[in-house]
Amino acid sequence: MSEQQALYEAVWPLGKSHWDKRDLNPGVGDLNGKTIAEVWDRVFRGEEIFPAIRKAIRKKYPVCASLSTTSSATRTASIRNRSSVCA
Repeated sequence: MSEQQALYEAVWPLGKSHWDKRDLNPGVGDLNGKTIAEVWDRVFRGEEIFPAIRKAIRKKYPVCASLSTTSSATRTASIRNRSSVCA
């Protein structure tokens, strides 16, 4: 009996990508005058992270409003119409 060895096709790891390259969508740009709603699932230190994010945003965009995860407006909007608070 002769032993048969398995034959495998190999793929070069630096081969062409099969994904189409696309440009990124344009960002919102200036956040002054905009309202940002925070969406948090009560996991991973949001009580520490969100105040830091708010502070950084206010420093760069002083005329930007935010609806925090603890504000009643955010909770009411998310209960009445989930699409009104978007991530």
